[in-house]
Amino acid sequence: MSRKRKDDIPGASERDVHAALVAMGWSPPTGEDDVAALEAQLRGQTLELLAELTDPAAVFERAAPDAEATVLRFPDAPDIDATLARAAREGGTVTPEIEEIMRRDRAAAEREMDDESQDQ
Repeated sequence: MSRKRKDDIPGASERDVHAALVAMGWSPPTGEDDVAALEAQLRGQTLELLAELTDPAAVFERAAPDAEATVLRFPDAPDIDATLARAAREGGTVTPEIEEIMRRDRAAAEREMDDESQDQ
């Protein structure tokens, strides 16, 4: 009578590793009951964010010190701008003079944003 060793059973070592990871809390639960049990266990607990993670720019700099930030530009969509502007005024009439002021204000704001992004 030959006796099989545990090493000869397909998947046994994987099951052992998985069981160890779960026991140490290094593997998240996957079953509904296990997830519900963990949620109940953690309910009411809060975690404080580490101080070094509170500044997104510092985190990015530490993760990719040689990377340069890229400002994304989207094409102008005047029809969308007009629709949103009118929606903001609940459908009221916007005179051509007001539309021109709005366009100038927006252009000035975009230039200011461009200047700020180039200074960084």
